[in-house]
Order: sequence, then C-alpha cells, then structure tokens
Amino acid sequence: MNSKGPDTPLMPCVSFSLIRPGSLHWLANMFVAALTFISIGCSLASTAETDEISVSFDASHRTLNWGIERLDASIAHAGARSTHLGVNTDADIRVAINSESAVDDEGFIISVTDGNVTINAKNAVGAMYGMLEVGEQLEMAGSLAGVKAKTVNARFPFRAIKFNLPWSSYRRGEALQLHTETVRDLDYWAEFLDMMAENRFNALTLWNQHPWPYLIKPTNFPLASPWSDAEMQEWRTFWTELFRMAQDRGIKPYLVNWNVFVNEAFRIHYEPTATSDEQHWAEGSILKRVKRYNRECVTQVINEYPDLAGLGTAHGDAMQALGGPQEQADWIKDVYYGGIKDANREVEFIHRAAFRGENADIITRETIESADLDTPIWTELKFNWSHGLSTPKLVQIHGEGGAFGADNYLKPEPTKYKVTWMIRNEDIFVLRWGNADFIREHIAQNGQPYVGGYFFGSETYIPAVDYIHQPDHAHVDWEYEFERKWLTYKEWGRLLYDPTTPDAVFQHAFNKKFGISSGEALFAAWEAASIAPLRFAQIAPSTWDFTLYQEGFMAGLDTSTQPFKPLFFSLDDMIAAEPFDDAYIGIQQWVDAGSPEKHEKITPIELAEELEANSEKVFNLIRDLPDAPPSLQCEKYDIEAWGHYGLYFAKKIRGAVAKAQNQSDVSKKCMKEALGHWEELIRINKLHNRESIPDMAAGQFSWNMWLDTVRQEAQ
Repeated sequence: MNSKGPDTPLMPCVSFSLIRPGSLHWLANMFVAALTFISIGCSLASTAETDEISVSFDASHRTLNWGIERLDASIAHAGARSTHLGVNTDADIRVAINSESAVDDEGFIISVTDGNVTINAKNAVGAMYGMLEVGEQLEMAGSLAGVKAKTVNARFPFRAIKFNLPWSSYRRGEALQLHTETVRDLDYWAEFLDMMAENRFNALTLWNQHPWPYLIKPTNFPLASPWSDAEMQEWRTFWTELFRMAQDRGIKPYLVNWNVFVNEAFRIHYEPTATSDEQHWAEGSILKRVKRYNRECVTQVINEYPDLAGLGTAHGDAMQALGGPQEQADWIKDVYYGGIKDANREVEFIHRAAFRGENADIITRETIESADLDTPIWTELKFNWSHGLSTPKLVQIHGEGGAFGADNYLKPEPTKYKVTWMIRNEDIFVLRWGNADFIREHIAQNGQPYVGGYFFGSETYIPAVDYIHQPDHAHVDWEYEFERKWLTYKEWGRLLYDPTTPDAVFQHAFNKKFGISSGEALFAAWEAASIAPLRFAQIAPSTWDFTLYQEGFMAGLDTSTQPFKPLFFSLDDMIAAEPFDDAYIGIQQWVDAGSPEKHEKITPIELAEELEANSEKVFNLIRDLPDAPPSLQCEKYDIEAWGHYGLYFAKKIRGAVAKAQNQSDVSKKCMKEALGHWEELIRINKLHNRESIPDMAAGQFSWNMWLDTVRQEAQ
C-alpha cells in the first residue's frame, strides 16, 4: 500500500447521498456540489494517482456485503480506491469473524499492526459495525495510517425505531394517511434501513392495530382477508422483501399490534358483534372464535415469514371487555405466547407493560416471568409517558402510579425479561432537534443492568413524506422526511450503541454533509438551541399524547376540540404550574417563598438566565456559518427559530414572575419583548416551511395561530 501522510489534503467533504439521481433537486444539488469543490480548493485525484486499499472479507455474509459498500465509500471519500480480496487473505483491512472473539455479539475489536488494520468480531453484525467504524476513522484522519485500535461493545442489545404504519393505524388523520403510498415503496425502505444501520439501530418495530390481514390469508378464516389473490401476493412480496432487507443490514424486524382487534372483513363474515379496527376505543371481545383467529394468525405469520424476528402487543385499548388485568394477561399468554409455541420456530416478544387496573403491574410481571419461551422478552415502559424529550429523570410511566408505577417491573431485578424504555416524541415535528449531552445523560441515569435498551419514535409522526417543508424550495436536497431530521436519528442511534461516541463524530458528520469545515460550531449551536424545548417540558405538566406539544408552546388539554389538542401555555398557566421535573421550583411557589435569589431548586430567574445565555450563544455561533449549500441555510433557520423560542420562553418567565409579584408594568414590558421573539419565530418559519401543518398532536398547527393570544398577553 502507498500510504498517505497525515498532511495529505482530503477530498472535499460532500455527501453524495444528497445528490442521488431522480431527486427533484438533483441538478441543483450537482451544481451546489461543484461549487463546494471549487470553494474548498481541493482537486480530485485521478484513479491512476489514487492510493489503493485492499479489503479481505467473507462475501457470503449478506450483512458484510452491505458493510463493504459503506467502507468503499469511505475509502473513496479519503481519496483512495478499494479492492476486494477473499476471506482470510492478507490485506490492508482484514475483516474476521470468530465465534470465540472476546467481544459481545454486536461488538468489534480493531487492531493495527505494521499499518494494517484487522477487524475482529463474533458475528457479521459486529463485523459490519467495525467496518463502519474503520471507514469513519479513515474519513476523519484522511489515511489508513490514522486508524486507531479500538474495542467497542454495544451498550444495549435492543436499539429500536418505533414506526407507526399508516394502514390500520392507531389514530387517523391527514398527517398519518398521507404516507401510505410511500411506506409501501421498498425504495423508501432501502433508504430508511440504510440510515438505521449506519446509525447502529438494530430493531425496526412496526406498529398498527391489526396487521394480520396485510400479511397472510388465514388458513381457517380465509374470508378475513379483504384482498384478491393478486393483491395478497403484492403484500407478501412487500413484507418478505422488507424483512430480508432489514436482516441484511443487521436490523431485526418486529410487528407490534393492539391485542383483541379484528378487521372489518372478519367481523362481517365470522362475528358481527366483534370489534372492528375502524373503532379506536372499542369494547373488545371475549369470543372464543376471535381468540382462536388471533392465535392462529400469530403462528401462521411466524411460519410464513422466516426473516421476521419478533412480535409484540400492547395492553389497554379494547381489552376492557376481557375483564380485569388477570383476564387480559391470560389473553396475551394464550394468544401470543401460545401462538409462538405453536409455530415452527420461536421469535422474540415485545410485551408492553400494563398500565391500568388493580395489581396490573404485578400480574403482568408474573405472566412474563412464567412465559415458556426461550427467546428474549422485551418489556416496554413509556419513559415519562408520551413525552420522552423532557428530562432524563423518570417522573412517570404510562398510566397510573407515576414513576412508582415502574417499580414492580424493576424491583427485584427481572431475570426473564429486560426493560426497554420508550422515548416517545409527540412534541418536535416541524423544527429539527439534536442534543447529544441529553441522550448521554439519559443513558447514564437509566441504563441499569435490567435495562435492555430503548425505542425512539412517535405515535403521530411518520418520517416518510415531508409534509412540513415547502416542497419546491432551494433548501430541499432530500427526498424523505427522516433525511430532514438526520441529526436526531444519528445521535440517538450512535449513542445508544456507544454513549462514549465523541462529539467529533457528529462534528465530522456536519462537515461531510455540507462540505464545510465549521462542523464544530454547527454542532455546538444545535446543542445549545435544543435545550429550550426540553426545559419547557420540564416545567409544563404533561401525561398522554395531547397534553403537551413543546414546539407549539402548548400544554394542558382542550377537550372542546376533536381530536383533543393541548392549549396554549398562558402567562397564568406559567405562574401556577408545578414543574414536571422537581429540580425546578414553580413561579408561584418561589414568589410565596419570598423570591429568594438562591434556592435548593432551580429558580425561575435562573432558568430564564440559562435560556437567554443559550440563545445568545446560538446567535453568536451561527452568525459566521456559511449560507451554502442551501440545505445548510435550512438548518440555520431552524437553529435561529429555537433561539427566538428560547428568548420568548425566557421573557415570558420574567413576565410571569413580575405579574406574580404584582409588578404589572414590568410584566407588560417583558411580554412585549416576548412578542417580538414570537413574531421572529413566525417570520423565520415562513421562509422555508409550510405555514400550516397537519399535525395530530395539535390539530392544524402554525405558530401564527397563537399570535393574537401572544399579543393580548403583551397588552
């Protein structure tokens, strides 16, 4: 190998994934990319002048074939070209799989000897992650000589995306159903699964009310299928390919549903009194035929889809007619555990914790602990209910009992299952978000030995069609919504795999994506900007989905609307609120205590000062960042929007404190300043996003919808 020295110039940091042919803005992006090459002042080496890096790996592994494509791209990014050699062949980079390797299943060891790099792993997934790591180090260092020895084991064995499907969906509305065609497109899934694998997510959990008719024609209930034979074959092909594509990338696919529901075809032909999946809150069914149908579907789906890794179900909706928690637990035991045992292989199981009914937690735990299954069981608990982007402190789980509702699942430590925290995002859809320190702290506080991992996702937000950004805008160099939110997925995935992943990795990602050298400042700006919505969720009360919408500055529940939506968080609400996170003292509590400058808890004024300092930092950091390419300007707009959100929040806190202290003139002055920042938030959003957005958490949402309310509070 002709090794480059450490000072050799690198290829420009341009992400070619942003300029794939077929994209609406492909030609525009090609032009931007060309300008970026020129502006950086680098020149591309010809193939004849390029270093060659040889890679030895076992091409019989589907997962390694996916990994080599990424490693090849990283080698090219560093200005070299790759050649592939057979397994166990001497090479510059050698990938070895050894079942006796001294790492866990998804871990890897990178060793460097005489300039050659060896990746050792116990299985193909660990080897693939090692290939991604070597490629990333190669990009950042600029040469193979810069690759460092490293040993990594996965922090959690379960790192999942929660993905609610738009068909037979738990909720209904434009923001969900508009994705149907895209989510049935395997080209979409190829891109989404690539993102997951690159970010080290290893579980895709697909949620809807009643999945069976979309997967199989039930042997003993054929009329429950609403499809023609040709339509059924299209569905079979879709699922077969989707599950295979996931497994190729080291991702386990799971199907999760809501227990006793049946579809309309079953109801019409077999049991007119049974539950229809058209009903959200249904009465449920204790009919033996419904139980038999669901159990047989579980078994048939497992048998017909060998790449399906697991199933799951949720207690709750529509189970009330079964009786109390014991009857509900018996249903799950009979239908799911029994259906799995009837199949020709066992699969993993996701058991959402019961959340209502006397002793439901104890009964559910006993059911899980007694399960006659040899495969992993993941017990899912919602972390801080529907609003995981709040505080890393466990305040409550889904349903009754607050944080103490989790105790019977955690104490004593379980042996049959691992707890998996559900981080639900029903709060930040329009603006982007990214705060690596929050995620690291979350893992540090909640990564006890009984924790198997995390889910990240939403009930009402599907990352497929981008219905938020203006479609024919110069900013748009992406095709799908998840690409717009790339930083959120990258930080959650990478840090759940390895929370010691340094900030430099994310800074490099900015440089590579946008062809810049200021990734450090851009990363710091995102870290500072993304604190404000977390703080809002820490002081505003919340429980289920529609009781909080952070980016809309909404909390509390408006039951006069259909569907319900949160209310605007008024000045009086802010004064009276008891903070969700007890690290803070509420405004009225603080004023009643004499407004002490120092307190054992964080005071309202200290929170306002933090928000103001973060916003000032945001504006200083983005001031000198380049405006090109246009997609970078797009990110800057979102960062700036959060900066004004933070200042609106801070001024409103000061106004609320002054009002509680009977200083009306001071309060009005603060609220006039707050109004200016709300108007800036509206102005910036209009520059590139749709003004009004179909959003299940807040109805048809825009910041402009609350402008008159904000003005009234300033009078």
